[in-house]
Amino acid sequence: MGLFLIVYSFYIELFDKFMIYGSLFIFLGIVDFMGFLDIGKFLHLIRLKKSEKLKYKQKVIFSQEGIFYKTNDINSHIKWSFYKSFCESKNTLILIFGKRQYSVFPKSSFKDDDYVVLKEFLLENLNK
Repeated sequence: MGLFLIVYSFYIELFDKFMIYGSLFIFLGIVDFMGFLDIGKFLHLIRLKKSEKLKYKQKVIFSQEGIFYKTNDINSHIKWSFYKSFCESKNTLILIFGKRQYSVFPKSSFKDDDYVVLKEFLLENLNK
């Protein structure tokens, strides 16, 4: 994204009509390219907020066979073999299924006893 902004900015600079915008885009492009400003994260958050699937109530059921996921338009079953490992934070359970690919579940959506049972199951069956 940063490289695109830099190239586009030089194009604007050549036409001298938008010199201030060109200079601004060059600066933002360099900053993004160097990793100080991650514009991609902002774009991802905007796309996430506009996502249709997040507007519906979601139901997730954990069982010995896998995870059952249901919304208005989606009805899926994901086997445990799909997931490679898991990790957790204070408030979140993360099931990892690929490089930079994961499912995130808030711990607040579990009853205390249910989360303890699920964590024991994950420790036995994942992270092997």
